[in-house]
Amino acid sequence: RLFKNLFNSDIFHEGNFGIKDFIKPYTDISDEKTADFLLKEWYSSHNEPLLVMKGMGGIGKTTVIKYFLDELYKTLNRQNKLNILFINSHEIIDDIMKNSKIDNLFDFYRIIADKNDIQDRFDKKLLELSIDSGNMIIVLDGLDEVIAKMGTKFNISNFINSIFEDYTENLEKTKIIITCRDYFWEKNQFQPIKTMSLKPFDKVMADKYFKNFFGSDDNKYKNALKLANEFALKEDENEKIFIPYVLDMIKEDLLLDEINSKLSTKILLPNKITNDFIISKACEREIIKLGNLSIDDQVRLFIHIAVKYNGVLHEEHFPRIKSEFQQNSDSFIEKFAAHPLLEFKNKILKFRYDFFNEFFKNIKIVNYIKDNNLKSIDRDLAEIIIQHISYDGSLSKDIKKRLENTIVYDELKLEIYEFIEEINSNQSMDFLNDYMKKQLISSFFILLLILGKHNNIDDRTSIMKELFCNSEEVISDLCLINLHTTESFKPIFNFNNLKFNNCYFENYEYFTECKFNEKTFFKNTTFIAPLHRENITSNLNWNNIEITTCAIEGIVKFLQEKQQRLEEQDTDLRKDLK
Repeated sequence: RLFKNLFNSDIFHEGNFGIKDFIKPYTDISDEKTADFLLKEWYSSHNEPLLVMKGMGGIGKTTVIKYFLDELYKTLNRQNKLNILFINSHEIIDDIMKNSKIDNLFDFYRIIADKNDIQDRFDKKLLELSIDSGNMIIVLDGLDEVIAKMGTKFNISNFINSIFEDYTENLEKTKIIITCRDYFWEKNQFQPIKTMSLKPFDKVMADKYFKNFFGSDDNKYKNALKLANEFALKEDENEKIFIPYVLDMIKEDLLLDEINSKLSTKILLPNKITNDFIISKACEREIIKLGNLSIDDQVRLFIHIAVKYNGVLHEEHFPRIKSEFQQNSDSFIEKFAAHPLLEFKNKILKFRYDFFNEFFKNIKIVNYIKDNNLKSIDRDLAEIIIQHISYDGSLSKDIKKRLENTIVYDELKLEIYEFIEEINSNQSMDFLNDYMKKQLISSFFILLLILGKHNNIDDRTSIMKELFCNSEEVISDLCLINLHTTESFKPIFNFNNLKFNNCYFENYEYFTECKFNEKTFFKNTTFIAPLHRENITSNLNWNNIEITTCAIEGIVKFLQEKQQRLEEQDTDLRKDLK
């Protein structure tokens, strides 16, 4: 009675995603139960409010969830028992960015209600009641985009905590699904949450996918399967895996089948990277069919759309794009409206597959670094570099693969050293605030670490000294922000005998595992948690820090607990002696 009429607005899903040619994939949870079956089990369970569907870009996370929702709607909505709110982060990201802070599921509902001009709507408490009583399932599709775009304005830990605190009281019927790429989810630390990671197709599933689509047309089926084999990734020496978005492009005849033709591109690496080959072939097809621009010019346009327009072009942007690319013909836009990598709908031109947005931003970073002119940076590019470069994320691995063997490492190191000197001068790059400058310094330092294969503590310490040691054993202006890893080796440094001045450490959980001795000393330095992992011992103590000049909020708890443990040990020792 309180909120039934509020479900009448058209922002709620009505079982009409209409997923066709659906092949049920598997997850890391089970080799017997498919993803849709596991989703049904989770939905029927009690006291499991949140499920996170993880996986690489283009693997089919959204497709699986949409198929599940349609099936659920068919089953339950006959009794008017279910209301579905499907929130596509990509479609409302511009509206999200206008908010100074997003920390609750209600914020997403409010934004989508505002965007659709919904008058009769839930307030925060009614939304909590509705979800907790099982009247609604909410899907937040593409949380990784929100994490990447909003940065510190979106505290994902607070957001996740709010789900458990505000939307689950005692009915145990709350159901919320989040889709997110592996990297963006795993770089954050959470309490145990129900997750499932989607697996790619194997050969049997790829075979079934094409048979379902082509039916009795044996020639098309065989050609499609042959092409799919060429694009398959190797999981090990014997087994190939297939990415669903590639199969979809082959199925829709978006790729040519001349697999060995020479592709004219200086930007992409079609002989080295599978996605580059696919994109090159799709662009080549457009040259042949529609007389479109060269492969590289098409790619430059995609980069521009990704960097300047965040992957979405509205109709009012078309004249500006034509001007920016010095094109006068109306057919310029028309050719791209029909492009296989793009989708034109409701006067909006956007990437057909959402991960292309990050893909082309990565290409922009690589081209910028190859150009040997780091000082040409602008604010848009700075934000992308900060978002994309990490110690071992999938985006960083792609950047590393593209730059290996194409740059001279020592030249890049010198270029980065000069860039840091430039960025630290007061007059330089005033379009960046102080925090962004610190983030950039950290990102470029991390880039050198991953490109130089610095897998031991001495090598990492050496490169740190080369960049930041301005005088004898004094490290100045070092910034380490969001330094994580899922690998076995830890990105730690040897701080023995070093003095630090005007440095900045934030969200670097291995900090206390670095080497410290009695001569290690920090002044004018900021420490922002997390900087320590539980059950780890460290030589760092109060004597290493000049408390009057340092911001110690992020390290004070660790130091206090260590001091308390030492005092307790001392007390125990005195008792034993007595």
